[in-house]
Amino acid sequence: VTCVQKRYAPEGPVAFPGPLQGDQDLRYLTTEEGFGYIHIRRCKGDLPEKMDEALAALGSVKGLLIDFRGNPGGGFDHDGLLGRFVPSGKTLDEGGKKVPSAGAQPYGGPVVVLIDGTVCSAAETGSGMFKEEGRGYLIGESPTAGMSSSKEDIELPSGLFTLHVSVFSNKARYQGGRGIEGIGMEPHELVELDPEDLAAGKDTLIERGWALLRDFPQNKVPYRPERYGWGE
Repeated sequence: VTCVQKRYAPEGPVAFPGPLQGDQDLRYLTTEEGFGYIHIRRCKGDLPEKMDEALAALGSVKGLLIDFRGNPGGGFDHDGLLGRFVPSGKTLDEGGKKVPSAGAQPYGGPVVVLIDGTVCSAAETGSGMFKEEGRGYLIGESPTAGMSSSKEDIELPSGLFTLHVSVFSNKARYQGGRGIEGIGMEPHELVELDPEDLAAGKDTLIERGWALLRDFPQNKVPYRPERYGWGE
């Protein structure tokens, strides 16, 4: 047995909904039905700027799936990313904080976010903010990994080793003050993979996402596009 890759994370979806544009960290497409799809593979520091490219290419799609599955995390400006989903000149004020619009071509339509247990660290806070700030609807086969915390290094007396330990959960106010560490970010709706979809080469969560965009669960999401001037 030959190890060809030391660290491996699943690609994310079972199958992508079509040919994607972009690079390995962020890829996207527009469907024939007029919906947009974005897969965020890694949360690098330039994620908000890369999102500008994707949103410019997608334009004013009538609904958007954002897929975080298979994302091991990273580090980025959370408000900067979420601001890309607030119409120009507006400030999102549906959750626990105010988030101003950001980016050259922000998107203000309906958003469904896809998660599962492969979503870790900054990808958990990044996907979770769509739910906590009232901007989007989360679906998942399971909660996220529950591995998003702030750490401290403790040098042992011998000087030979250092402990790297979690000291508190990131986004501790999330989920009614329970945070994310140890429990994961819980979706609005649990969606199990369907064997028939798998046999047909389809991803059940993506299929459910399209259905939700066609009939958006507005009673579960405080954000209203029309209230923020989207579509005027």
